[in-house]
Parts: sequence; structure tokens; C-alpha cells
Amino acid sequence: MTLKTLLTIQELEEMGIAKRTKIYYMMKRGNFPKPLKYDRTNRWAREDVQAWLDKQNPNRKQEAQHGGLTA
Repeated sequence: MTLKTLLTIQELEEMGIAKRTKIYYMMKRGNFPKPLKYDRTNRWAREDVQAWLDKQNPNRKQEAQHGGLTA
């Protein structure tokens, strides 16, 4: 695993996952992947976050493969 595959809390916010406090709230409730400790900071494995996103909306992956939603 390289640093490029580890995401910071700021990167999660920029991706539109949620705000910092919401991310930590979801983690506390067991609804978001646990971070890895790296240099005294929390980092999330990109693969774990992607798996969490796919689990949130299982149809999202199919929609992306078929060019998104149609009118």
C-alpha cells in the first residue's frame, strides 16, 4: 500500500463523502471504515472507502457501467 492509496480526512471531505464530524460519527457507530494510523494521523485505504461507497448504493456501480441514469 502506498501513500497515494491512503486518503486523509481532508481528501474524504473534498470527495464529498461527508464533513469531518460526520465521518467520525459514522466511524463511532460502525458505519464507516476504520482509519489506519500513519504519522500520528488517520488515513483511510482508498479500497475500503470505495467498498463502503459501493455498499451505500449498490445500483451506482451498474448505473456507471450503463452510462448513468436515463430520462
